[in-house]
Amino acid sequence: MSVRSARAGQAKPAPGPRRGASGFDAFYAATVKRLVSAVYAMTDDLSEAGDAAQEAHARAWQR
Repeated sequence: MSVRSARAGQAKPAPGPRRGASGFDAFYAATVKRLVSAVYAMTDDLSEAGDAAQEAHARAWQR
């Protein structure tokens, strides 16, 4: 049995409201300020906080 035929019987999940680039954009816009603020409170370095937020969002995008 090929992978294609094994998958043929599986239903694809319906796209949710937060899937794709536009969903990620909404997620980013809703969380970036809060994330930068939290990291800034811990590090007292705005540049480091921005870098950490960027890294966190890049990792989230890969998932």
